[in-house]
Amino acid sequence: MKEDFYYQYQLNQSHKNLDNKAYIEITTNLMNSILNKQENKENILVIGAGNLSDFDLSFLLTCFNNVYLTDIDVLSINQALKDKKHSPKIKVKQVDYIGTRDTNFFNDFSELLKFTEYNEVDQFFQNKIRKLMSFQFSKSFNIKFDSIYISPIYTQLLYREVETILINLTNKGFSNEYKNRLLSELLQTMTDIIDHFNIEIDNLLNDDGTLFIGSDIFYLSEDTLSVKVKNAISKQERMERLYLNYQKKYGYGLGDYGLYSLSQYLISYHEKWLLWGKNQNNAYAVKFCVMGKI
Repeated sequence: MKEDFYYQYQLNQSHKNLDNKAYIEITTNLMNSILNKQENKENILVIGAGNLSDFDLSFLLTCFNNVYLTDIDVLSINQALKDKKHSPKIKVKQVDYIGTRDTNFFNDFSELLKFTEYNEVDQFFQNKIRKLMSFQFSKSFNIKFDSIYISPIYTQLLYREVETILINLTNKGFSNEYKNRLLSELLQTMTDIIDHFNIEIDNLLNDDGTLFIGSDIFYLSEDTLSVKVKNAISKQERMERLYLNYQKKYGYGLGDYGLYSLSQYLISYHEKWLLWGKNQNNAYAVKFCVMGKI
């Protein structure tokens, strides 16, 4: 088991007891209204299935003949399946979406402790990124899909894992300055990584297929912005204005850049703002989109 599996398993377990009941109900109703009109419903691919906590698996099983549940962490999937574990419709598949496992991305990060110059650090890291950019997770499948469902995933792709490892390395002597420079560089590189991921998604979707995706845009607590978002989120136009004003001021985050990038390959038919992953006073503001081929 690799570093990225442990990170993802811990993340999935931390999401296990979050309140997503309303989120699942609303997104299921929206998906149902779309799928009722969709002619082909043989296969659906779930990206970032985790512990199955943000979609209605029973609903998907009534709509499709084959439901592919994928994640780099299949242990969480299998634990959550319970009585559905032996359903002939369900295919559980471990998939490394950006190639960290298949390219051994995290295996030798301790080598950073040996470098004294930042150009050595940078070269080490860029060599790893180049390998990721040539990785194609779509080759894990020999079919295309009539539908794809993507859980909130863009903010979980690579950056947080690297940040966690580098913080641990600074406790062992790695330069804090180098860590910050590397993370700043990685944040810029994340646009290329997300673009590459989205191209793979586009390659897996049939020409007449439908993609459902939720992307977490804001983490909400009790600060002023969070209160404004919570008050606006059930009102689509008001929420969109708030978001656009925020974006003009601060630019893109990973979650909304993911949706922007995807819009270069797919067209959005429906969009809805929702609260996801509620836990007492905290939650995520998610933009849920229904998309198809341009």
